[in-house]
Amino acid sequence: MIRKLFRDKSGVSMLVYGFMITAITLMLILLQFNTMLLLNERSKIDNIGDEAVTKAAWDIYEVAKEELETTGVISNKPEYISAIEDSVRNVFSTYSKNVTSLAVTIDGYHLTIEGIVSENRYKSPDYNNPISTPVEIPFKNTAIIKGVTKK
Repeated sequence: MIRKLFRDKSGVSMLVYGFMITAITLMLILLQFNTMLLLNERSKIDNIGDEAVTKAAWDIYEVAKEELETTGVISNKPEYISAIEDSVRNVFSTYSKNVTSLAVTIDGYHLTIEGIVSENRYKSPDYNNPISTPVEIPFKNTAIIKGVTKK
């Protein structure tokens, strides 16, 4: 039957062939759609992390101004870390993101934030039983604090 279909000169075989190619293409697109959504979400979280670490670097000047002016170094004091964590969480909350685990490190003139954002609105790749599964997206961003001397 297949050979007879391809020998047909009236164009029905090309119509069937085109339909098969279109169906296969749509299946592959649907299989990759969730992956594309997750990649897009990860890039959004990286951009939000860049904004958060930049705002935290500005906020550390306000919190550690006296220590920075006297010694030229910013240390890992708990009040500095908690102020930076609050700033980072506020930036993520403006975009309706929840940071579940957050680590702040001040190393010389580098400010580093690491964390995990949990998302619950993505479906599992099982299309027979698609349930919402939590997806954890890690991020790590670094900013340079100007005016701080190396240790």
